[in-house]
Amino acid sequence: MLERIHQLVKHATYPPESVIQLLEQTCIGTKGTLYQLLDTRQKIKRLHSPHFIYLERNEKAIGTVTLCERDVHLNGLQTPTVYIRYFAFDQLFQGSSNQSRGRSSFHSYFKASLTRVISTRFSLKGTSNCTGRLLIRKMRVHLI
Repeated sequence: MLERIHQLVKHATYPPESVIQLLEQTCIGTKGTLYQLLDTRQKIKRLHSPHFIYLERNEKAIGTVTLCERDVHLNGLQTPTVYIRYFAFDQLFQGSSNQSRGRSSFHSYFKASLTRVISTRFSLKGTSNCTGRLLIRKMRVHLI
């Protein structure tokens, strides 16, 4: 199964049409409090240094996480950082009350892939090893 998932995972630095379509139709929030992003097609093209990591099947994005690079000023120093801008899945793949609690092979694969992308791609661009580890540690809290 993991070999098949690996074939579905793609990476782009310009927003693929399938990702734009997924984001335009995704409802965000919990039951009773849902909203949709507006002007996604225009706004997504203005992101600073984006990395679209997405699952695509039959030319349709079924899930995406978009990471953006941004410099911030901390204690008078300019520090390169990464933040998650979009995290969305097609409604068919969204969670339910019967959650696996992160034990699925897909969850493990996705978590390992994000950790690998962040530790290799972003920590090598001037960030300290400590910054890369801190970011990965924060992501683990949310992905576990």
